[in-house]
Amino acid sequence: MNVVLDKLPLSKATQQAPLEQLSIIIPSYNGIRVLEKCMSILGEIASKAEVIVVDGGSTDGSFELVRDHFTWAHLVRVPNFGWAHATNRGFELAKGKFLVTLNSDVFLTAEALEAMVLRLDQNPSIGGIQPYLLNGDGTRQLVFGILYPPHWTPMNQAVNAPILSGACLMTRRDVLEKIGGFDENFFFYNEEFDWCWRARKAGYKMELRPERVVHLEGGSTPDNPNFQLEAQRGALYLIQKHFHPIIFEASRLGAQLVCWLAIDFEPRKHYREAWRTMERIVREKRYLETPFQLSGRSVVQFKPKNEL
Repeated sequence: MNVVLDKLPLSKATQQAPLEQLSIIIPSYNGIRVLEKCMSILGEIASKAEVIVVDGGSTDGSFELVRDHFTWAHLVRVPNFGWAHATNRGFELAKGKFLVTLNSDVFLTAEALEAMVLRLDQNPSIGGIQPYLLNGDGTRQLVFGILYPPHWTPMNQAVNAPILSGACLMTRRDVLEKIGGFDENFFFYNEEFDWCWRARKAGYKMELRPERVVHLEGGSTPDNPNFQLEAQRGALYLIQKHFHPIIFEASRLGAQLVCWLAIDFEPRKHYREAWRTMERIVREKRYLETPFQLSGRSVVQFKPKNEL
């Protein structure tokens, strides 16, 4: 059951969010059609914040767009070892006390930024915070599916959440230094499950705020069957890390059954091939095998550093 929390007052006459202590990390890969709007918005609402764009080798002009038109941002290019790897590289460069991961298809608001920074600044028990995510048409986005408990609460109040989306997740540097960054054995998907699980195990709360931002879910994600494979592979790796062996074994057998069914009934040849690969991964228990290249690291630890 969710615990309804007090709503944070946002009176600018009495409170001022320290946005100059904020670092915004944007992992970017071939998302030029949404990146330009994302960056334009940040230029207007977060001029005091540090913005770091970590490009994973884009070939659609994304890197050049930021380099030539958003010169106020810190731009770095890294090998494409996945979302967790790119975000951790941004964390390493960041100087802020408050750090937010931001997908390039999320369009922030000043209200959401200020509310999250103030809440984290005033409540050390909160380790991660996120605004409500809306679809492009303004409807409520069912992140993590309809069984996600916060979906059953009104959107005008803050609630404790079991997990937050990495699409827009803010934390503090002290939390990052205590539990580490994202696990780079995930390429895409499941990273926030693992990070929030570790944060809650360390005693921190996760909070979903009533402020709302638009997330064009999938707007920065390629249409590729290997991403579906990676989601399934990453889920098994996650369950192996955090759950009882009996639960993991049941999940493994269930995954193998799903693979068999998909191989038999999936009409698209390239998707069938991805499911055959997944079935082999499950059968051979090679849960770190992925169609994408990983960095070879797991959870990255961070040392204290001077903040903005």
